[in-house]
Amino acid sequence: MGGKAEPKTQENGQKGEQEGESGADLTLPDNQIAIGEETFEVDPKVKALMFDYAQSFGAEREKIEALREGLAERGFNEPGLPVEIALQALDTRTEELQKLGETVDRLRSERDKAVRSLSAQKGATTKAKNAIEELEARDRPRALPMPKEPMDARELAFRLADLGSAPVEIAFTDGRKELRGIGSRQISASNFRLKSGRVILSDIDKLHVHVPMDGTGARSLGAIVLLEGDEVIAGRKLSSARQLGEGKTYDFVGDIVFG
Repeated sequence: MGGKAEPKTQENGQKGEQEGESGADLTLPDNQIAIGEETFEVDPKVKALMFDYAQSFGAEREKIEALREGLAERGFNEPGLPVEIALQALDTRTEELQKLGETVDRLRSERDKAVRSLSAQKGATTKAKNAIEELEARDRPRALPMPKEPMDARELAFRLADLGSAPVEIAFTDGRKELRGIGSRQISASNFRLKSGRVILSDIDKLHVHVPMDGTGARSLGAIVLLEGDEVIAGRKLSSARQLGEGKTYDFVGDIVFG
């Protein structure tokens, strides 16, 4: 305390303009500061506040140091003089600024943690929503209208023969869309044959269809269609709709007739 201050060189002056009393390099982008060899991200408002304090501290300290040097030359260098009290006050304000920076960093960390948590919740919500939509899409009856230009029995038989043992699908509809809750049946194309001008099932004794107890009520069966992939290649429209009751099982082997 009371010794002469180190002379301010041009190099020290330039460094003082770039660094505040805290040693923070304030010439970086608005959201960064460098302390020593490390660079930290800070809120631009906090950096501006640090810059203002640094400028203010620098100017005040230079004046007080000059005053202290003058007093020291005259022998007034005892502890407790106003100049020493002022320096202690500056140190206290510097510590307060550092604590403010620590508080800002803590609040930012808590904010980032909350943002990550919210993002995770949004991701889980989106995943659940997509799963629900997928289930609803699976349960949504397909549109399966009768073919506009049905093939005659001989043409259909040739097409099925070309498919060999590849699977085809039998679906049950109300004449326009698939009956809800009643699954379709996969059957080998080789299980069809042409007989008396019609295409019928061969080597299959039973084709059971169960109507679930799901509160939907009776289903009105209006047509049976045959699909290859997504294409309806044949259909049989019933002369009158057949009511299928909930919880009951039906055998449609004799109803699979096309052409």
